[in-house]
Amino acid sequence: MPTTTERTRRRALPVGGIALALVLWFGGMTLAALLIRPEAVVAFGSPSHLLQAAVDTDGQPLNAGRGFVTVRTGSADTVRRLYAEGAWLVWPVLGAGCRGRAGA
Repeated sequence: MPTTTERTRRRALPVGGIALALVLWFGGMTLAALLIRPEAVVAFGSPSHLLQAAVDTDGQPLNAGRGFVTVRTGSADTVRRLYAEGAWLVWPVLGAGCRGRAGA
């Protein structure tokens, strides 16, 4: 029969792997938004601040909800400006999803 330490160690491995996968996903998405100029981004944070930042960088607000704003990027500076205005995370919009093209 496994000891308590062995059972704890077995449980810790999947939790550690899941945590690593989440860190890589969040970090990768954040870097992707900064390093490439995506057509559209979703920014998480206060919508009132983020909408103004998007408009200031010639971005076009596409959608807003509680805690997020989706924006068609207007310039290469849009992502940095969203972070400067208090965005917690800014991720590129991936794929068309169920609504067609971003903003369609």
